Order: sequence, then structure tokens, then C-alpha cells
Amino acid sequence: MQVTPDQIADRVLVVGDPKRAESAAGLLEEVQKVGSNREYVTFTGKREGRRITVSSHGIGSAGAGICFEELGALFVIASLHDIRAGGILTVDGNPTRAAQDMSQYNPFRSVVEEGVSAMLEIAIDALTRVEEPA
Repeated sequence: MQVTPDQIADRVLVVGDPKRAESAAGLLEEVQKVGSNREYVTFTGKREGRRITVSSHGIGSAGAGICFEELGALFVIASLHDIRAGGILTVDGNPTRAAQDMSQYNPFRSVVEEGVSAMLEIAIDALTRVEEPA
């Protein structure tokens, strides 16, 4: 990921797609691209005065594993300071009643784009509302 601990905020949003990380970073002020290596793109900025990092992990569990392993070293230390974690999920595509039928799968429909945009706004807003550890 090629980032240093001081470049990572105590509030982090991790997404799969590097373009989605860029979209989420666009919701921040004073944003800086602090790291970029392959599918791992990392931005840190502020929202309502709170520092937030957005990072991508690319496609699949292997890429996500590497991303979370590298962030994990920072989070282990952070957890000692009562930093909390959570998750928000948006389905990309067209879930159908019959899981075997993928003939209508289309992750590029406008409803998906709208759902992803709403998810990013909700996630960034949620990170701004996390209370500082006592």
C-alpha cells in the first residue's frame, strides 16, 4: 500500500474499486492521495474537521487480505485505544430470486450507481459521527 502510519487516520473506509475510493475521497475536504500501489489507492482528508482515510483493496479476497493485513498492524494498535470498526454493504449488480440465473446481471445500471453513491455518503457521514475515545 506504500503508506506510513502517520498518513492513516483513525477513521478508515475501505472499498474494493480504486475508482470508488477516489469517489469517496471526493466527499472529503483537504484530501490528499497518500499512497498508490497497484490496486491499493489511499486518500486522507477531513470531513467536519475529522480526519478520514479512504483506501481500496482491489478485486477478490487476496487483495482485500493484503490491504487489511497492512492496515491491521495499525488497527491492532488503534484497538488498544478503543477505536471501533463497522461495515456497510452495497450489492453491485442485479440480485435475482434464482441465484443460478445471472442472465440479467448488470453492475452498471443507474440504480447500482445511485446505491453506491448513497453508500459512500452514509459511510463517510458515519465515520464523522464516531465519538472520540474517552
